Amino acid sequence: MHALELDSAVPYRELRDPPLDARLRALVLECFAAQRRVATAAGALSAGAPHDLARAAAATSPERLDGILASGQRVAGIASEREIATAIPFNVRNVQGIVRSRTVAAERRRLDRELGRWLETLFPPGERPVLFPAGHWWYPPGSHLGWHTNERFPGWRLYLSHAEEPGASYFRYRDPRGGAIVTSPDGSFDLRLFEVSPERRLWHAVASATHRFSIGWIVKPWTLRDATSRTVQRALDVLSR
Repeated sequence: MHALELDSAVPYRELRDPPLDARLRALVLECFAAQRRVATAAGALSAGAPHDLARAAAATSPERLDGILASGQRVAGIASEREIATAIPFNVRNVQGIVRSRTVAAERRRLDRELGRWLETLFPPGERPVLFPAGHWWYPPGSHLGWHTNERFPGWRLYLSHAEEPGASYFRYRDPRGGAIVTSPDGSFDLRLFEVSPERRLWHAVASATHRFSIGWIVKPWTLRDATSRTVQRALDVLSR
């Protein structure tokens, strides 16, 4: 049995305390530390929206989602509705109030190379997907990412998160199969895989009372063309060492 599968019958899966070895954990923490240093130096904490626990709880509450659904509002994500987040995003194109950093981008590329190979092993061998970098966030205490669907870019999303204080932050979603609101508290490290679909929306939100970091990928099914490209890239990686 494999930890993760791209199965639309189960649109949400999570893996608590994923078996990252010490070297990979260190790389993840180095990347997150770089985010924090760069954003702090850039004044992102003072320049951004205020971080407030009560506001974060209200923005991610079931009642808030009920209001959105009743109004028929469609909230795709920060690319079109930047105001839904007080958390700090990194290196996103055409979005206001983000942190752009070559240092963080370089750390991210290194992490994608090393971590991506390990993530592939969590899927069945014949179904190992191709990962494309997506979201990259720092949630200072009292910050949030409000209810949204990401439906403008359908497919699967995979997120690795780290919370400095386990139990002080959460990922919350509405199960599209029946409408139940599910709150998933963060541990220290968590992996979450979920499907984004405009036909069967998986509304989700995040709030944190601690320093929480996350890094995400768009997940696409494996193809022969992707396998060839991956083999060539790995050969180039070896030659460049």
